[in-house]
Amino acid sequence: MARMILVLNPGSASKKLALYRDASLQLAAHVEYENGKIVAQLSGATAERFPLPADGFEHATEWFVGQARSAGVIKSRDDIDAVALRIVASGEAFRKHRVIDEHYERQIRTAYERSPLHLGPALAELEEVRKELPDVPVVGASDSAFHITLPDVARRYAIPSGDAERRGLFRYGFHGLSMQSVVRQVRRKYGRMPARTIVCHLGSGASMTALKGGKSVDTSMGATPMEGLVMSTRSGDVDPGILLEMAGERSARQVELDLNRHSGLLALGGSDDIRELVAREQKGDARAGQALDIYAYHVRKYIGAYAAVLGGLDLLVFTGTVGLRSFPIRERVCKDLGYLGVTLDKARNRRAGRGDEINQSRRKPPVLVLETDEAAEMARSTRDALKRR
Repeated sequence: MARMILVLNPGSASKKLALYRDASLQLAAHVEYENGKIVAQLSGATAERFPLPADGFEHATEWFVGQARSAGVIKSRDDIDAVALRIVASGEAFRKHRVIDEHYERQIRTAYERSPLHLGPALAELEEVRKELPDVPVVGASDSAFHITLPDVARRYAIPSGDAERRGLFRYGFHGLSMQSVVRQVRRKYGRMPARTIVCHLGSGASMTALKGGKSVDTSMGATPMEGLVMSTRSGDVDPGILLEMAGERSARQVELDLNRHSGLLALGGSDDIRELVAREQKGDARAGQALDIYAYHVRKYIGAYAAVLGGLDLLVFTGTVGLRSFPIRERVCKDLGYLGVTLDKARNRRAGRGDEINQSRRKPPVLVLETDEAAEMARSTRDALKRR
């Protein structure tokens, strides 16, 4: 019998919800704050925008289930067999997709003390689901599970081993659900997985992943999603000495907040929106142009590093909201990668859509633009976790 799976991908300012009947998408919604109001975009069986009440963000799951009933996707809540909830957390406990039982929920709540900004929305969503669908199993879809293949040379930090082992301070990597989707789509497109692939997941959060035969061998996000690239509001790589300097003036929690919410493009260019920075640069804003240069520089630097890790490059992939939609960023990143054989076709890059190659015709390696489907991967991972259970 086909399973109906409710997929929940919560963030602090937006939520993505979807209903799948096995691998088939039935209905999807995106709920976010817009100009101080809460707006929901519904797609799938229908496509509409809905203003939600003041508490609509907290109760988006209840609203979405109601919409699914109105659209005839489900007859009642009893039709929902399982819930998939995205879990972004550091630690050994979070390196696989698993049913959230009492023990696992305690582990999530313990991890929350260390990473409230990332786990807060997930725990709030879990509480909402427990009220709305009390008898339905909830699976924590791990955003790190894909990176379980990382070798020790990439996974370990050069810190005292006692601290590393006791506190679980290792590279876990994130955006794993996106990487699962990339590998699935690349195999479908080419009939195989190239030996050496580098994936640029560029969005509000951004990361790089080196894939050897489709397996993760290095990734830029580390013990937390703050490491690596310059992001919209996250700092990316920072000299630890700077963190010690900052910690001497404010609490550790405030430093974490500053690095997560007040850094990155926002600090460099005065905006966390790539589109706004590109528009400002076109009007002669030097600060916006420098912020974009720094952003692209770090992506390009990681491409070079991961080409060294892999011993070359057979495929370069751009994904994430920015990777998919921003041709100026793709062009900026690829500008000086000729030594790896990367040669963009500017016209193809400008009009690229999902699944398009943007390299010059017949030149290698191909440069591919993809839209990842994290919700579909969460639904698959949930079915697999329930089978194992």
